[in-house]
Amino acid sequence: MYTCKICSFTCRYMAELGRHINEKHPEIGEVEYYKKYISTDPNCGICLLCKQPLSSEGTRFKFTSGFRRKIHRKCSRPTKENWILIFGKELGELKWNDYCKKQAISNTLEYKQEKYNWTVEQFDNYNKSRAITLENMIKKYGEIEGSEKYKLYCEKQKDAGCTLKWFTDKYGETDGLIKYKQLNKLKQNTLSNFIIRYGQIDGPIKYKEYLDKHKNFYSIMATNFFIELNKKLKNPSEYFGDNEFGLWNNYLNNYSKYDYTNIITKKIIEFNGERFHPHEKFDENFKNPFNNITSVEAWEKDRKKEQCALDNGFKIFYIWENDVLTNIDTELNKCINFLEGNSEIC
Repeated sequence: MYTCKICSFTCRYMAELGRHINEKHPEIGEVEYYKKYISTDPNCGICLLCKQPLSSEGTRFKFTSGFRRKIHRKCSRPTKENWILIFGKELGELKWNDYCKKQAISNTLEYKQEKYNWTVEQFDNYNKSRAITLENMIKKYGEIEGSEKYKLYCEKQKDAGCTLKWFTDKYGETDGLIKYKQLNKLKQNTLSNFIIRYGQIDGPIKYKEYLDKHKNFYSIMATNFFIELNKKLKNPSEYFGDNEFGLWNNYLNNYSKYDYTNIITKKIIEFNGERFHPHEKFDENFKNPFNNITSVEAWEKDRKKEQCALDNGFKIFYIWENDVLTNIDTELNKCINFLEGNSEIC
């Protein structure tokens, strides 16, 4: 039971007390009443996440049991970080893992069929309704607010889980870099990663199919050049040749790979061969031998690939096959100056 400190009115719920204060004692109001009479109550705490009183303005909930006795309902999104903060690291991780297991089961078709007698069509429609799409956001929030929320969501997703900045912001400089490297290693098309993805039997088969399909997809000359470059660098990179680094490219709607990448300094070297990269945008004599795209199309593709790298905080230096053939030492020195100096995009 809750009792009004001004007029001794009693009620069962905090929300009811709040309405009473606003109606009968408007001169003080709910918020000021809370600050004056309730915030000093040892049984009423401060939200662990937003650090506001548990009955602050806009939130009348005061939980007396369960984990929400320490947190607002509006702050109680189930995340690992929140639960560690509320319960401590050991218990929080245990509860989070248990929650994830339950969610994995409850979101399956078998669970929905058993509990709700759903059909496959109902299950598919349910998942479509939960997807963050422009259509769903407009249905939920209206055209103006929904469109804005969807735009903000897309902006956040450009970095989420794929850029070094996102990982360092989330996990700190040291752990973020470690997790970022681990993610990129898992993305690499190596035999061990194919086994992780497809299993011991199908993994090697799919890996061989991949190698046959992408045989000599990258330049052998470029790979040899980067091997020589690594011998001269203080901080060589492993991301070239078979281990090319890549980013999801929203402009091309595919995964763009880059010839040589230092993911720590965020610098990229692109080795351009004249067979695939025209010097001039309008070159009537150019035609890509693999897909027959024109110089204009190839130029636009390269520019969109470059913009994707720039959006993710990388700088790019371009070298050309003919220049390497003419004077390899000069091109090596240019690359060293770019990677270890302060050279900007070229």
